[in-house]
Amino acid sequence: GFDNSKFYNDLEERGFVVYKDIESNYSKTVVSISSFLNFSYVEDLPHKTPAEAVSNAKIFNIAKQAGYKIYYLNSWPLDFHIHNGVIDKVYESTRGTNASILKFFLGESIVSNIIFNKGVSFGNILPALNVVDFLISGDTEGGNRLVFAHLLMPHPPYLYDEFGNETKSGVFDIPIPDGTRLNTDGYLGFLKFTNAKVLEIVDKLFAKKGEKPVIIVMGDHGPRMVEYLYAHEKHIDEIEKNYKYCFNTFLAYYNPDLEPARRKDVKSLINFSINFVNENFGMNFKNVEDKHFYIMGTAATFQKAKILKANY
Repeated sequence: GFDNSKFYNDLEERGFVVYKDIESNYSKTVVSISSFLNFSYVEDLPHKTPAEAVSNAKIFNIAKQAGYKIYYLNSWPLDFHIHNGVIDKVYESTRGTNASILKFFLGESIVSNIIFNKGVSFGNILPALNVVDFLISGDTEGGNRLVFAHLLMPHPPYLYDEFGNETKSGVFDIPIPDGTRLNTDGYLGFLKFTNAKVLEIVDKLFAKKGEKPVIIVMGDHGPRMVEYLYAHEKHIDEIEKNYKYCFNTFLAYYNPDLEPARRKDVKSLINFSINFVNENFGMNFKNVEDKHFYIMGTAATFQKAKILKANY
């Protein structure tokens, strides 16, 4: 019920096109980012793992051929052991790869969430934001750059309040046998913190001398109102009724060379990415059917990991 229109208006005043109701094509990051960066459904990709799909993404290849340096900020270790591939530089803000192994064996337990989410994420958000600052202000190697920065916000655990203070308690949604009880106060504070950081990053980019950059601010899935990790069959009707929550996300697009209202007709992330490469790199890809896939369970469980490996 929170009215986030001030954030939308602040972006629009800066020249962004704001898509308030754009939908992701998947309900989980690991497949959503892989799909977006390849403007293709994962079932059609030749890669065996999400890490391969990201490391050799079509968008990165197209930009590389156009003379861009590719930079990737990885702040989420599970299933995203990104290697360079076509990427020129991978920045890791994670505390090490052992977190992925730990999560794999512990699965979706409360202990796992506390150790993995809190331990990893508290060490990731500020280092990740520092990398963004470096990429904005640092000289790096000059020339045209495509930077993809994955920031785990506003995503549980809810680490900061709206004023940037560390949240001492209530950083998690509370697991219950059939799903999750949402921590709405924690989420809202972290959302406001995220809004402020996004505008701060945008203003730093605009303050640089030279040509204005093309900027995309996006979520890769919607708020999963209930995590259906248990008793799946029992909740099929609820999933179908509430799927909109899982896929309803956010995207804001700034392109100094385009009219602001030009792309309001795009409905999902995969078709936005197709239009993006067409507009910015002279491609002529056709839009695809908007489809949505709810991922049952989690890739951290052994059974789901095997299913993902077999199908992806």
